[in-house]
Order: sequence, then structure tokens, then C-alpha cells
Amino acid sequence: MLASAVLLFAGGRLVKPTLFLAAFGISYVGGLFAIRELISAVDSMSSTVSCVLLGVTPLVVGLVGGLLAICLMRLGFALLGAAAGAGLGRLVYTAGLTAIKSPTIGAHQDLISILCLVLGAIVGAVFMLIFQHSLLIVATAAIGAAGATPALALLAAHADARFLTEANEPSSPFGWAQPVCFLVLFAAGLVIQCRCAKPKSETRPERHRLGTPLMSP
Repeated sequence: MLASAVLLFAGGRLVKPTLFLAAFGISYVGGLFAIRELISAVDSMSSTVSCVLLGVTPLVVGLVGGLLAICLMRLGFALLGAAAGAGLGRLVYTAGLTAIKSPTIGAHQDLISILCLVLGAIVGAVFMLIFQHSLLIVATAAIGAAGATPALALLAAHADARFLTEANEPSSPFGWAQPVCFLVLFAAGLVIQCRCAKPKSETRPERHRLGTPLMSP
């Protein structure tokens, strides 16, 4: 939640921390999905080994991705765009595509969900590589909103579990909670970052006369 808030409201000004956080986030999620599918495919793996792999592997992958993003700026912008595109793809999926029945890929994700994330990440990476700094505020606002929305949903679930149990049901009012939250946070992040990015008008100091001019006789 803290990292998402930094990206949401100050990502455009903090370029290197932004690249690290965005690359860490998308690398962590990618490593988590990969190791989770691997664990579910291997039946002979003990619970202790699977627990250690599930906890350590995404963290290592995320740190490697974040450090590479700082060292290789183009890779950092590509991962930044991929994270923003995946967040927007997730929004499109939760906003209505969850109602479409699709086959399950692996043990956890349906095909439409994977396509939304992958296609969104590819499109976001391409656009970010082309425009880079021109889209920095938009991309960081999207990533911050995408990261903060599920965190807020988890907090709201303590008051009402339907924020999570009915999150993917468009027919339920709770199914629209996360898309609306994303749009509100995204708009707030854009407004705040754009206002902070405006150059301050320089006020010229007034010249005070030190004395009255001499009058000629």
C-alpha cells in the first residue's frame, strides 16, 4: 500500500525509485505465478519445500528485476509500462469480462484473465518504450491505482467479506467496488502529479528605490 501510494502521487518525480518499485512489483507477481504453477504441477514436493519456494522465489525475482531496471533504463521503462498495462488489463477484466466463461489455464487462472494481463503488459511496454517520460505520470498513476485497489479491498473485507467474495460478480454492487476505486485513485493521482509537475511562475522581486532622485536646480 505504501509503495503504491508513492507511485500514485509522486511517481513522475522519483524516476529511479519508480522504475525499481514498478519492476519489483511486476517481477514479483510474475515469479509468484510461475512458482505457484510449478508447485501445483509437482505432486512429490513436500509442503516445507513448496512453502519456502513460494516465499523466497518471488522475492528474489522481484529484487533482480528492480535492480536491472535501475541499471538498464530502457528495460526499466519497459517493465514500468508492462506493470501499468497489466493493471489496466486487470481493470478491464474485473469490469465485466469475469462473466464470460473461459477454460482454466494451469490450476488457478482462467484464459481471459491471463490474456487481459499479458496483452495489457505487452501494449503498455511498447507504448512506454516509445514515449517514455511523456507517459511517466499516466503510467505511475495507473500502477499506483492498480496496487492500492486490492490493498483497500482487503482492508474493506474486514468490515464486509463481500468486497472479496463478490469482487468478480458484475451483478453484485460489490463487483464494481474495485473498478470504481481504481478509476477514482487513478484520477486523483493524475490531478496531484500534474499539479506538482507544473512549473512555478517566477515572481520578479520589486526594485525598491533607495532614495529620491536628485533634482536639477
